[in-house]
Amino acid sequence: MNPLRQTLAFVRRRTEAISAPREWMVEVTNRCNLACPMCGRDKVAFIQRDMTMEFFRGLFDSNAPPEAIWPYGFGEPMLHPQLFEFIRFAKSRGSVVSMSTNGTLLNEPGARKLLRSGLDYLIIAFDGATPATYSQYRRGASFDGVLGRVDRFLELKREEGSRLHVTLQMIRMRLNNGEIGLFKRMWRRPGVDRIRIREDLSERHKKAGGRLRPCFFLWRGPLFIQAAGTVIPCPYYHGAEPFGDLNVQPIEEVWNSPRFSRLRQAHVDGEMSEFPVCAACPRYQPHPVIAAASFFVTTRLVRRLLPIVEEVQRRLHLTLFE
Repeated sequence: MNPLRQTLAFVRRRTEAISAPREWMVEVTNRCNLACPMCGRDKVAFIQRDMTMEFFRGLFDSNAPPEAIWPYGFGEPMLHPQLFEFIRFAKSRGSVVSMSTNGTLLNEPGARKLLRSGLDYLIIAFDGATPATYSQYRRGASFDGVLGRVDRFLELKREEGSRLHVTLQMIRMRLNNGEIGLFKRMWRRPGVDRIRIREDLSERHKKAGGRLRPCFFLWRGPLFIQAAGTVIPCPYYHGAEPFGDLNVQPIEEVWNSPRFSRLRQAHVDGEMSEFPVCAACPRYQPHPVIAAASFFVTTRLVRRLLPIVEEVQRRLHLTLFE
């Protein structure tokens, strides 16, 4: 059983011969049509590109198919001209497919294609409940324009009888912190399955001198595959040297490469001098018991329950996990 093997490796702090992730985060494109200040795209140098369908199909042909696919990363997935083909293909291979979008490209033709693609879960990022606030965080997008597109998308979802699970998400930041109640009232409507208030980690810093717990993502995944076919440990490594290249290597080889093993060992030892990205990681560190339990949690459960758990954390001022 893959989750059990991964859990035992994590608990025993083994750094080599780790079972490959059963979830893939596939960056179908790293292009984006907005310039959101919390994103950090402008802080690193990279070549803008789209992933090819040929490469994507090859991932499934050359590796064990994943249980879940997330076709997004450092870009807006709806900019990819073959996005719907990506989704349909992943579904044909038995994967649960989740996606996040800024909603700017949800015109009626695109909305209908998305609803008919077989997509399981959709997060629509809408970071504000007023035009003034929204324009600060979604630079390049029109509040009224995107609101109209999302409204129509929800109407189409009902018209087509789609079972797509839709989450409306707002990242809680300084300017929109007072709009949480308004945001919830704004999106309590048919077609919206969850309303998610997500914490902003872009400006969070770890306390000086605090010892890092090993990051369970390095044992569990998801595997983060960039648009070029290269692999990094997580989105925070965007712009850094890749840890492998799936154009020429299988997933198992990359996941157990010497560099990945050194990174796991660095987490076990608490010595991050070789990996400053991890040293500065803003993510909360879950309790080891919660981290171990996460290996058995499915994507379907996470997508449905995470917004509820986050709401409980926010109300009770807890930081069980991010």
